Amino acid sequence: LAAAVGWPEAKRALENLSEEEPSFLVRSLRQALTRAVAFHNADLSPRQRAIIEQAFIDREVKVIFSTTTLALGVDLPADTVYLETVKYSSGEYNTRPALVPVTRAEFDNMTGRAGRLRDGNSKPGRAIVLADSDFDREILWENYIAPDRPEPIESAFNSMSLEDWLLNMIVSGLASDTVSVRDLFSKTFFACLSGEQKAPDFEASLAALLNHHLVTTNNSNSEFSATALGQAAARASLSVAQTGYLLNELQSIHPQTLSGWTALALSASGWTLPPGTLTGFELSDNVPMKMLHQHFDHLLEEAGILLGEDYRREPLSYIKAAKLKAFLLLHDWSCLVPVQQLEERFQMHLGQIMALGETAAHLVSGLGLLVEASDNRTPMRDEFGRHAFSLRFGMPANLMQLHSHFGEI
Repeated sequence: LAAAVGWPEAKRALENLSEEEPSFLVRSLRQALTRAVAFHNADLSPRQRAIIEQAFIDREVKVIFSTTTLALGVDLPADTVYLETVKYSSGEYNTRPALVPVTRAEFDNMTGRAGRLRDGNSKPGRAIVLADSDFDREILWENYIAPDRPEPIESAFNSMSLEDWLLNMIVSGLASDTVSVRDLFSKTFFACLSGEQKAPDFEASLAALLNHHLVTTNNSNSEFSATALGQAAARASLSVAQTGYLLNELQSIHPQTLSGWTALALSASGWTLPPGTLTGFELSDNVPMKMLHQHFDHLLEEAGILLGEDYRREPLSYIKAAKLKAFLLLHDWSCLVPVQQLEERFQMHLGQIMALGETAAHLVSGLGLLVEASDNRTPMRDEFGRHAFSLRFGMPANLMQLHSHFGEI
């Protein structure tokens, strides 16, 4: 579209983007902005997305091509919205990305970008749904436009395991015995929906917490309280499953490098890789393993912590291959390798890299809290916070003071 129109350039947006670190994605965005066209997706950093949003509000940008990143939480009125009703999703259990239908809520929010009132302008907007055939048109009409009832509201109770919910209630002081737990649960929306038919097995969940040494009970009054490990897990927002796995690994694994601790943190399950981390070609051609041996052979021992001892003998699964690629990328990212080089080597963009860095920093920080609470005597226990900084911001830990003074440089 940018090549076909003659609109004036988005001058302020281009000036703001000139402060960004050079990358292939920024270069493509700048080329589009010279004709008042832009794109908006998770590949861009939060600051880059904010620049595009402001340029559209200021009418410097005439057309935005966007994913569902504009579906929620952004006040961005448009005259006309064209949309498809499918999106890429990572799927459950970190499986390969796949095309899935957008939800009714996402559809309503995206079409709701059209014709919002602003500055006294009440001009109506239009939302146009793209259909490939008459059959598709009927399906879209029935699923998104014709229904007169909204999607049913679902409880978020099942978004975490019962053990996680119970530990959080104990740590926060909202529950101290089975009576208070059941009373608290009875007031949840999930309990209102399910009634007595799906009463959770609190005793089994409490037994799991006791088994992981996350809570302890007082035999005299049957009250329970969180142990230091339980408090650390809750503070770190680690799931009980992740905590149990990491504590079990700490009994036999003692990494000697910070990269080894990163590998151990990433080896836990229950966290989501950014969409598009690994392509089908990279998996079939074993690209992450080739990168490991060709460019990162000094990390072979750490890769064994991440992948398990048998990784040299068996083909990597999608998840393990994607985690290996993420691990290698994070190593370069935390060493101040320029973004453009990261894009070229790993075929990922700044938004994806920053999201991965945030997740890795969270996991490493949580692992550090567990190490401290378990009284692990590793000499690196005081380095976890500094290393988490490197993973999050993509710079060596010795720049922490400079970063805190100048902000996100």
